Amino acid sequence: MIFFFDNEIDSIRTFDVDTQRSLYPTNKIKLLPARECPLDENGISTFRQNYRERFEGDLAKSNLYKSISKGTPFAGMEWYLPLFFDGIDSIFDYLDKDDLVIQMGDLSKSAENYWSEAESRFRLYAYDAERPILQPKDLLISPDDFFKKIKQHKDIKKTKHAPENIAIVAIDRDVSPPLDRLKTFIKRTPKRILICAEGLGRRESLFELLNQSSIDFSVVESGGMILWRLVKRSA
Repeated sequence: MIFFFDNEIDSIRTFDVDTQRSLYPTNKIKLLPARECPLDENGISTFRQNYRERFEGDLAKSNLYKSISKGTPFAGMEWYLPLFFDGIDSIFDYLDKDDLVIQMGDLSKSAENYWSEAESRFRLYAYDAERPILQPKDLLISPDDFFKKIKQHKDIKKTKHAPENIAIVAIDRDVSPPLDRLKTFIKRTPKRILICAEGLGRRESLFELLNQSSIDFSVVESGGMILWRLVKRSA
């Protein structure tokens, strides 16, 4: 949050989107990219090549193709993410065979509903010459493939009480440091810990919390939509 005194910045404070409250002051902020699709020279070149290979028709009639060629973003651009890269990874590319998986809620129903909506959207817009769309299988993991892959891992069902082999490391705003539970867990486990952030903004929030809790870590950048942080074992 930025507080102004007339037209001058009076103070800057971090902001918790969950509680809608400001947290602590900071001297600077970093403005990060608001999208996952790269619009640099390499990203545009890769998009143009993949677009021509994937779709037929007159490129002069495609507003989508012309916008990206000019480096101009548009709403819904993330649905063309695979065209900006030579290949994209899924969450399963980051899991080891011994990793545990926690399923929360009716995952099967949610996956089927989302896939059904994606197929319905494709049938509705597939033949739009000005803005053709990718098939769901080119962008999403089908429910069948998802559950086939997830069955390769040991599974923990979500219950009211945490299993004995699951540690509670939730953020506690009422204690200092707020990541004291995570810090204690890091000291007790001999394993390395990988934390996933939903996006750049969330990653920076975690960055501040880890620093505030004096937890040493290093950054691991992925090539897709997910960003990771590798937390080292604290001394």
